[in-house]
Formats: sequence, C-alpha cells, structure tokens
Amino acid sequence: MHHHSGLGLLTPADMHHGVAEQRIAARATVLAAAYAAHPERFPAGLPQPPTRPVEVWINRLQTRADQVLDQFLLADRDPDAARRIPGEARRRGAGHRCRAHGGV
Repeated sequence: MHHHSGLGLLTPADMHHGVAEQRIAARATVLAAAYAAHPERFPAGLPQPPTRPVEVWINRLQTRADQVLDQFLLADRDPDAARRIPGEARRRGAGHRCRAHGGV
C-alpha cells in the first residue's frame, strides 16, 4: 500500500477506516524509542510523525466562489469568458480589457 505524503504518510485505507490516530501514535512510540536509544542521530531533538490531515479528498468539489475565481482568472486570457461571469461579479470589473492587459 502506498503511503501518501499529503496524508501525513498514511494510506488511504488508514484514513477511510479511521485508524489514522492509531498509526500516528504507533509511529510516535517507535520514534521515541529510536531517539532514546540514539539521541545523537537526531540533532533537532525528539522527532514527531507527520500530523493527520484535517481534510482529505481526491477531486475536491468546487464552491461557487471557486468557480467565480476561476472565471476571473480565465477572463484575462479569454475575452468571451467575461460574458460567463455571474452578473454581480461582472459589474465589479471582472474580465476588464484595458491596454495594459491586452485589450483596446
């Protein structure tokens, strides 16, 4: 099983089955024993395992704010994108086309 750095070196199964805290506690015990046996190998002090992530997702669902932000960013590259920005955001100047940004 692959241990993901984005998951605090846990596996997706650890996260899914709720054993992440047990794995982290076991790692902390092993690291403490290694430190006690050979403190000279750890110049920064007692090592700690990576923390458990607060949120885990594969394809994060976009919020409405994320969608509007994406369209703001796209509007600078695609003149037609400004028409697809919701009305209120468009009135605030999203997708402006001044000379400095390639417009007329």
